Amino acid sequence: MSKATAICAAAFVLVAGAAQAQGQRGGGGLPQEAQRAMTQGLMDLQNQGALTTADSLAELVGHEKLKSFLDGAVVKLQLHPDGAFDAYCLEGGELVSIRLGKDQVTPPSLATRKEGWLHSSGELTPPKRAQKLSLTMRAGGQKVTVDCFNKYRRSEELVTYYVGPLDGLFCMGLSEDEKSG
Repeated sequence: MSKATAICAAAFVLVAGAAQAQGQRGGGGLPQEAQRAMTQGLMDLQNQGALTTADSLAELVGHEKLKSFLDGAVVKLQLHPDGAFDAYCLEGGELVSIRLGKDQVTPPSLATRKEGWLHSSGELTPPKRAQKLSLTMRAGGQKVTVDCFNKYRRSEELVTYYVGPLDGLFCMGLSEDEKSG
């Protein structure tokens, strides 16, 4: 294992471990008012059953918090309108499975390096109605499953789900277009 790969693996494990610890404490380091506002705004999105755009989420949680979340992402899953997906995981980590509703897909184990990320691609069947999405990741001998905050349904636009630190390990799907979802 190269030094860079070992450092990325350690970072992935630290983010996952710290996020689990924050989730157990409940606060995640956010001021209580900010946490309540973020939770209420995200619940409003969930009640609408809608995806959101980066701009909409930035209005909700703030541009700095959104940038920190996107920059700290350890997994990115891009879902294309035709059912194809591209999975990106920080080197040292692995995306073990994607669960969309009742269907479970295992990304191909053969991944290519792409700008500090391990990239794999595959196919899944886009659901007709919004379905829950969860991602299972492994790094440093630990396996973590994260339920994504918003559901996924067939979209005419590219939708990217990010897993990163935002009040614990968090997964959020962002659409390229406000009309999706």
